[in-house]
Amino acid sequence: MEKANLVDRLFAPLKTHEELSGSLRHQLQQLRLPVFETLIETPDFLNADDHPARDIINNLMHICLAERASSKKLEATVADIVKELTQIESSNPDLLESLGQRLRRLVERQDQSFIRNSERLAKTLEGKEHLRRTRKDARQRLNALLGGKQVPKILIRLLQAGWEQLIVLTILREGPESRHCEELFDVVAQLHAWLSPAGTSGELAFERELESSVMLQFIERELKMAGDVSRIRPVIDELSGTLQGQVEADTLWVEEYGEADEAPVTIPPELEDSRWVSRAKGISVGDWVEIWLDSGETRRMRLVWGGEDSLRFVFLSPKGMTEVSYGFPEFVQKLAGGEAWLVEGGDIPFLDQSLFSIVEDVYRKLNFQATHDALTGCMHRHDFEKQVSRLINTPPSFTKDGSGALIVLDIDEFSVINASYGSEAGDTLLRHVAGKLRDECQSRFPESHVGRISGNEFAVLINDISTEDCLDFAEPIRRNFEQQVFQHGPEEYQATVSISIRPVTGAANSPGDLLNQASLSLKAAKKQGGNRIELARETRDPSQIGTPQWVTEIDRTIRDGSLYLRAQPIVPLGPETGEGKMYELLLGLRDSSGKEISPQGYIEAAEQFHRSTRVDLWVVSEVMAWMRSNPETLDDIATLNVNLSGSSLSDDSFMLGLESNLRANPELAHKLCFEVTETSAVANLHFASDFMREMKRLSCRFALDDFGTGLSSYAYLQKLPVDFVKIDGIFVRDMATNLTNYAMVRSINELCHFLDLQTIAEYVEDMEIMDTLKEIQVDYAQGFAIAKPRRLDSLGTGKSDTPVYAYKK
Repeated sequence: MEKANLVDRLFAPLKTHEELSGSLRHQLQQLRLPVFETLIETPDFLNADDHPARDIINNLMHICLAERASSKKLEATVADIVKELTQIESSNPDLLESLGQRLRRLVERQDQSFIRNSERLAKTLEGKEHLRRTRKDARQRLNALLGGKQVPKILIRLLQAGWEQLIVLTILREGPESRHCEELFDVVAQLHAWLSPAGTSGELAFERELESSVMLQFIERELKMAGDVSRIRPVIDELSGTLQGQVEADTLWVEEYGEADEAPVTIPPELEDSRWVSRAKGISVGDWVEIWLDSGETRRMRLVWGGEDSLRFVFLSPKGMTEVSYGFPEFVQKLAGGEAWLVEGGDIPFLDQSLFSIVEDVYRKLNFQATHDALTGCMHRHDFEKQVSRLINTPPSFTKDGSGALIVLDIDEFSVINASYGSEAGDTLLRHVAGKLRDECQSRFPESHVGRISGNEFAVLINDISTEDCLDFAEPIRRNFEQQVFQHGPEEYQATVSISIRPVTGAANSPGDLLNQASLSLKAAKKQGGNRIELARETRDPSQIGTPQWVTEIDRTIRDGSLYLRAQPIVPLGPETGEGKMYELLLGLRDSSGKEISPQGYIEAAEQFHRSTRVDLWVVSEVMAWMRSNPETLDDIATLNVNLSGSSLSDDSFMLGLESNLRANPELAHKLCFEVTETSAVANLHFASDFMREMKRLSCRFALDDFGTGLSSYAYLQKLPVDFVKIDGIFVRDMATNLTNYAMVRSINELCHFLDLQTIAEYVEDMEIMDTLKEIQVDYAQGFAIAKPRRLDSLGTGKSDTPVYAYKK
């Protein structure tokens, strides 16, 4: 039954492919039986890349899902292949191999067709571009002859009737320096001189009288060779009469000959010196991009042509039928806005896509169970705070004008309701509040988040909303509860709510601070009797993060050595995963008196006051200096994991400085693994992806930290080229006793291994957790059960020292 269900889910994506005809879809659905039989005989064939049945299914789908004008011939071919496949015994490898070879030949022919389509398109585009450049060159030469002068109207009409086109064709055929081309331009210059006011007397008039008849014959002969002369006969007749003096030559002032070039679309000033200009200039024919089209569809496409002068990019779909085109500034803006991504390779094979969908579905269900309250379906506080952090860390240049808002709602006198009507009534009321908040948010703010942050306290996070709109949103909710009568069995009761609103801006404090401020405001509302809305204001505690004194502290610690690095081991859980020693580097900090203190407030202050990139630069510099000074110790180390903040990922100067440093020390780059939290990576997604790809070109590696609490974590994994995934410690620390978290860790581990990524479990605090991680085959572990952090400069000395706080940067 389980295998039959798996087969159904493998073929489910066929329903979403509208390009398939009914007949083709029916034929492909018949493959479910042979796939089921293969699964029975070879249960792991889906994981075996070299299994002939796997190749056959993928190649067959590759052929069927290709864009084409007609599918009649294809339907007959597929019907024949499917019939043969259903009659083959899966245990007969020779017949499977024979059919596989036949399909591979068909795929090769189809792929060759794509290449030919691409080449035809590229040739057509190159021809059009060559023609555009030639027209532009011809007009520039004509403008040199006629621009800024009085020009006879008959000469303008002659050029428009075909003489200019004849010049363009001659340049294309014979070149701009050819004698024939020079003769055509000489005609223009000669006619302009003859028909100008000065040409009616003197030597020019004498010359015109002698040569005009020969000139007319030449013009007529040339135009006859270029095409139909009948349509320009009136122009030639008028020119003849003008040259013979029968008609006076009218003139007009020509400031600039030809249509003015369209004003070029310029790159916005803030992007002129950005990394995205370099990425656009660096893209080559054959490179793949994932593009978010205007239709809302995301397509993986290949660059088939790029014009150097026109700075235009033309992309083609993998099957060679769909074409999209962008100018250089437009493509730069798409890259900067995250609407275009540079990616590796083309289409993902059908079975891999289906398995991705199945694994993602399992992961999403487990993720929801682990991150949401079972009673109300709202996010737990820890996971809700991650969403707040993501909003705070979103780069300002890519957010809308409005700020976000945090709304905290509390049920008034909930303990009285619980005591009077029982816990069942209380639970029903909690579910009702949660449902009401979700419904209101989904109808007006689809990207909002709802969390249950304590017993009867809920929070809503909305992006891009003004304080006034937020008050307008909250008041109907308050009023609705005030007027509603709730029923529990035969009894009726009423309930009211108090609401606090805290605006969220990019300069806001930590998520915990924001929630605490909103909760304090809520208490003030409840003290006044509840059933009211209170607007929370930012509060500043001089002893806490948020005071400008931290700015000078950050600068001081970097200068005087109060800041230093500590290393915590990351150990392999199986012999096959060990490449050498691995360490995560953590910050250590002393205050001005030399006393060891927690760097947590320091780190949060660095982020709040935009100093985190400076701290990151210091860390990278210190690490590389230590690596150069300790080559023998470094030989036994596989990686040193360096944490980077979200702001560094989107800082072009940081990336350029890091690239320069790594290029100057290429022998060290492969020893560095940069850790980025999932929250930071998602808030800066296209910056993070670009940063990782560029650094990986220099042999650096990447780990995605605190992974697992985002509902779209799986989708992000496919966009971020990471090597390791660090499972969020919130799931690891009690997985030995919490079945939901155990299932979550196992799901993340299987998901990552499916994508050929290695996993690291954080917060391993006892041997029971260690044994559980080994049981489910997690690759690495890190935590106090293994070793506490020690100073980086003590590595290789055999000495240890007293561990201090091991907070992450």
